[in-house]
Amino acid sequence: MNEMEFEIVRCRPMLTNDFFGYMNKAVAEAADEDTKGKLEALYTVTSEFVGFVDNTTRAMAEPLDRLKKLLGAKDKRAMILEMVDKDEIDINLLALLKTNINTARAGGQEDVARFMEKIYAASAKFVDIR
Repeated sequence: MNEMEFEIVRCRPMLTNDFFGYMNKAVAEAADEDTKGKLEALYTVTSEFVGFVDNTTRAMAEPLDRLKKLLGAKDKRAMILEMVDKDEIDINLLALLKTNINTARAGGQEDVARFMEKIYAASAKFVDIR
């Protein structure tokens, strides 16, 4: 990650529609073409990376919500089948499960790791992992 990307991630809460409106206004009111070009480039890079950050954040949050739903269900098999019907079992959910299995194992929680491995195995049947 370069410095620009780091700063965009760090400042993401401040990069609102108002900010981008201000940037557009600054581009329109630029004193010379050189400044205008630099501001346009800054706007483009910033807005595109903000979109990437937002999409990545959503992509990471959705599997967590689905994992909580699955682990919180009384009947895990029924929940897996329900989630399959809704196309909620995917590679991202399996990756999160695998991470939790490895973390449990590293923390000495072998029973928890085995429990999540069973859920992983039951879920993985429905995902094409190639």
